[in-house]
Amino acid sequence: MRVATGRGRPRRCLAQEARTSVGPQGDTVQMRPPAALESGFPVGVVNAAAEAESWRKEVHRPATHTHKWWAQRLGTVFRGLLTSSLVADEQTAATAFRSAFRSAGTVVYDPFAGSGTTLVEALKIGCKVIGQDINPVATLVQRQAVAKWDPLALDAAFAEVERAVQPEVEAIHQTVTGEPVLYYFWVAQAPCPACPSDGAESAR
Repeated sequence: MRVATGRGRPRRCLAQEARTSVGPQGDTVQMRPPAALESGFPVGVVNAAAEAESWRKEVHRPATHTHKWWAQRLGTVFRGLLTSSLVADEQTAATAFRSAFRSAGTVVYDPFAGSGTTLVEALKIGCKVIGQDINPVATLVQRQAVAKWDPLALDAAFAEVERAVQPEVEAIHQTVTGEPVLYYFWVAQAPCPACPSDGAESAR
C-alpha cells in the first residue's frame, strides 16, 4: 500500500514495514517499527488546528455533535493521532495531518466509540471503521454521524420544526412590552467601595 502526502511523494504505510522477531517459545513474531505517535508526535501543528476548532464550536460543529455527549473530543486531535500512528516520523506526520492523506485498507476499531469522533476522522482518511459502545444513545449518534444526509431535506426538516414551535416559544419568552426574547443575561451588581455614592444609589 502506498499513501500520498501533500507534496505528491508516496510514503509506505507502517503496516507493511514489519520486522521479524523470535518470541519466547521460539515462534516468529512480526514487529513493526515505532510510529510517529510513539516517537515524534507533531504537537505544535495539531494544537494550532485544535485551538481554531475549539474556539468557535457553533461554526466548527461536526456531525458527531448531533447529540450532547460527555468528554467529547476534538476531531483535529483524533486526526493527528490517527495519521501519526500510520507514518514513521514527525515531519511526515505533520504533512499527513495537513494534507489529503489516505490509508485505504486500514481498519480502525473503537470499542468505546462514544459520539463517534474516532470513526468519523478515520473515515475521512479512507479507513474502514468498527465502532461499539454500551450506551444505545452513543451508537445512535455514531450511525447518524457517518450517515449520508441530503442538505436540502435537512434544512426543510429544521424549517418545519421551527414553524411548529416558534409561536409557542415566543409566547413564553417575551419582554415587558411583548417583544420576543432571543437571549437572557444574568447580571450581578456589586457596590464599588472606592466610588462616591449618593443616597439614591445606596438605597438601590
